[in-house]
Amino acid sequence: MLTSQLTSWTRKLGFALSAPNLTYRVLSKLFSQSVELPFQPRGMKHPLWLRTKSSDLPTYRQIFVKQEYQVEGLPTPRVILDCGANIGCSAIYYAGRYPDARIFAVESEHGNYELLRRNTQYYDNVTPIHAAIWRENVTLQVVDTGRGEWGYATGECTAENQGPTIPGRTIDRLMDEHGLDFVDILKVDIEGAEKDVFADASRWIDRVGVVIVELHDRFIPGCRESVEAAVVDFPERIVNGEHLFFARTPKAA
Repeated sequence: MLTSQLTSWTRKLGFALSAPNLTYRVLSKLFSQSVELPFQPRGMKHPLWLRTKSSDLPTYRQIFVKQEYQVEGLPTPRVILDCGANIGCSAIYYAGRYPDARIFAVESEHGNYELLRRNTQYYDNVTPIHAAIWRENVTLQVVDTGRGEWGYATGECTAENQGPTIPGRTIDRLMDEHGLDFVDILKVDIEGAEKDVFADASRWIDRVGVVIVELHDRFIPGCRESVEAAVVDFPERIVNGEHLFFARTPKAA
């Protein structure tokens, strides 16, 4: 009964100013273990499930409250490739903003991916993909960096890396597997792997219109340098929060 009442409460208060933060913290104190609770982003028809005692709420606030993926005037996308989709906040944000776009949401960590599937089940234009974006098409291991659910990284299989395995995919291979000739928006938040992914972008960068990336030089030096070199032909550059936007075509007037 208590859980049912609290679930109803979070549905009602999920997006009321500071209510998500307050509600989430109160409920986290009430439960000794992590539980999944629904929050209702403004303007969306379906709830988005977050885990207490995790980094899900900061992710939710970054996308739905701070609107860090919102930039006005960019061309309306037909295809969005969301690399590092986590639990689906960014994919759902894009599904609401661009309902006619096809969205491919890639997530490597199993727990995040299962919640990604649950959160995106109501959106026919979102395709969840359980894989990791990498510089090669090889089997990888998921590495817990200790930075929470939004901080899982991937690495090549070694004696030191003992995490679960996941297929690694290059961006061009992923595009080919899903029949994508062009990606209008490539969103990348892959915890430092962007350094190697963008270091050899020649096979796919000409098939991308806009790059949105969160850089992780604080963990892996050289990320910015690698990305900047790959997007040299993208004249429009914008910073919104932790995200950098690089547009091949200047914003519409």
